Amino acid sequence: IASVGSSRSVLRMGDRQLVLHLLAEMIESMGLPSSAWFEAVDMLDSHAAAATSDDDLLSVLPTTCVAIVNLLRKVEFTDRQPKGFSLSGLAMGVAARLKANGIKVSEIVNRSDVLAQEREMLQSCGWRFKLPSIESWLIVLASRFNVLSLQAYSAA
Repeated sequence: IASVGSSRSVLRMGDRQLVLHLLAEMIESMGLPSSAWFEAVDMLDSHAAAATSDDDLLSVLPTTCVAIVNLLRKVEFTDRQPKGFSLSGLAMGVAARLKANGIKVSEIVNRSDVLAQEREMLQSCGWRFKLPSIESWLIVLASRFNVLSLQAYSAA
């Protein structure tokens, strides 16, 4: 995780790849669309940029990852959850994998920690966590062009 507009790096590249891979696994297991991964990365980077210290960010990294995926699940209105799903169990699984990779994180996480992290993330981004992307702008542009052209160029 690298802060936006800063040379400070919180995670080494290999560690960042692991975190992004874990996010992708959680997103897939929740049945979220693949585009949710890009939103998750945006949220993670925005949260990292707003962090006051590297230690604060790293210690709650498992909770942050699970909070991001849970927020995206709520936005997508999906009820699909893996069998035996629990927020704390998911976070402790993420913590174990990060710790095995040499990242110092809190191993004990409960459901209230994840929900508190969700609230903190929402407050830090002003409750606007679904940031505009190139894809969302292109969809808006294409739909407006289709209206103006009376659907002459829309896919059949």
